[in-house]
Amino acid sequence: MSIRLLVLLLAAAPAFAHGGSFRGQGKGVAPGLPNQPTAPDPSGGATHTWLTWWSYNQFRYTDFRRRQNERRGPVTNEDGRAERDPNEWRAHVRGELTPALIGALADDDKEVRTAAAIALGKWRAVLAIPDLQRTYDRDDEREVREAAILGLALLRDLSLRPWFERVAGSEDAKLRERGYALLGLGLLGDGESRAFLLALLSPDDKKARALLPQIPKEEQQFLCAAVASLTQVAGADLSGEFLRIAFDERLDEEVRAYAVSALGKMGATACLKQVAPLLRSESDHLRRSAALALGRLASRTDTEAIDALAERAGGDRDRIVRHFATLSLGMIGGPKAFGLLRKHYDAANKEARGFFLLAYGLSREPGAGAILAEVMKTDADPMMAAGAALALGLLEDAAHAPAIRETFAQARSWTLVQTCMLSLALLNDQPSAGKIEDVLVGRRNPEVRTAAAVAFALLRQWSALPVLMGILREEKSLVTLTTISQVMGLLATEKAAEPLLDLYRDKGLQRQARAFALVAVGALGDPEEVPLLVRLAFDLNYMLRSDPVDEAITIL
Repeated sequence: MSIRLLVLLLAAAPAFAHGGSFRGQGKGVAPGLPNQPTAPDPSGGATHTWLTWWSYNQFRYTDFRRRQNERRGPVTNEDGRAERDPNEWRAHVRGELTPALIGALADDDKEVRTAAAIALGKWRAVLAIPDLQRTYDRDDEREVREAAILGLALLRDLSLRPWFERVAGSEDAKLRERGYALLGLGLLGDGESRAFLLALLSPDDKKARALLPQIPKEEQQFLCAAVASLTQVAGADLSGEFLRIAFDERLDEEVRAYAVSALGKMGATACLKQVAPLLRSESDHLRRSAALALGRLASRTDTEAIDALAERAGGDRDRIVRHFATLSLGMIGGPKAFGLLRKHYDAANKEARGFFLLAYGLSREPGAGAILAEVMKTDADPMMAAGAALALGLLEDAAHAPAIRETFAQARSWTLVQTCMLSLALLNDQPSAGKIEDVLVGRRNPEVRTAAAVAFALLRQWSALPVLMGILREEKSLVTLTTISQVMGLLATEKAAEPLLDLYRDKGLQRQARAFALVAVGALGDPEEVPLLVRLAFDLNYMLRSDPVDEAITIL
């Protein structure tokens, strides 16, 4: 039976957002799935497990292109001597397929139009500027108009600065549209764009403040988006400005906390002494951001910062601060931080222990492996065993692969199965590839099959395409159809483009299947090593709220 007929038989699909975000998972996100996080409960009252943090940061550690390039060996020119860029074919994909994406902006389905707008932005297809602006002005669907702005932002074309400033200051534009325009200015990063963003964050600039939304909650989120946009400025040291914002008590504490988080994201190590005291702030938001930022700002020799983080990890009144401080100790690493993690582990509850396990893996300390292997083997809670298995992969020590392989073979929990597969892929454990392929081909659980596809694509990038195509020809689950398409977009081969275009061109498919095929095509041609919007989520204090940022980071 054809893909077309199978998909027509499907029940109603889950909701999708711009350009390929998939929100159909419900509780948590399994490790290694190619979908981005939904916003957690800002009160902190909802379950906050290690999966929450991992879903925001996973692409930093899976790092597909780096791993694929390292595992393929040297790439040479025809003379067999000179190395060439292993990603040069992506420019050919962009050149050949840009007209098709521009044409997709006129598709009958809004999901397809949003996917096309984001892909054109990723590809920096400046010839599409008139089409994207026309889409924003004329499309009847709000989601498509928003995607058009974001696509224009991703283009990073200086000629768009006046247009972004106009949308950002427009009372008629929605908050998300205005926030995406701010992101466009941050991505431009020139002096005038920086000045516009910084003026919004200066309580003394009356002209700029007149541009802010009139609803207080929207003003707060708008300013948070301005800070997040400034983190995307390249080639300029804005650490002094972020410090000013962080300590300006006239600004909302969430805006200030965004600035603290920004100092960590940009690696402003010179600001360590100013950030560390914020661990004692009365504001939960500021303490959370400080705890997270110090993981990127402190080194193994910064003993005062390490001790302060350990104090927060072991006893802060706010559990999110404790979790972030624990992860930061792991990021810093070294014998002292590792010893303090071990000291506080036994007193931690189950939820907190998951973060300790990840911190062990992040630390890369030699003594962490034995502890993690024991938890993976003996802990009766599959979430703890899964956290330990993932942490073993983060250690990147192939000596632990046999133990993970054994756990994978015996696992009865889907979460543990998925995590073991990802961990083995991170370790490049080739002996496990056949078993992972068996799961990919044989299982009918969509989430498990997708996790298997991610792992298999990392392990066997050259043979993954025909296997994935075989699934697409026979698959009945829309979830699997769309996520398998996404995995194809992560492959290191130009040959994935045409099958994905065939899916997009099939008007008999449900809109999500066609849209996700375009998302995958966009990923194939993306010149960025890690998708730009995905990077927005890295090291983010995701307990802060800003609708434009929350939505942007759900887009691959």
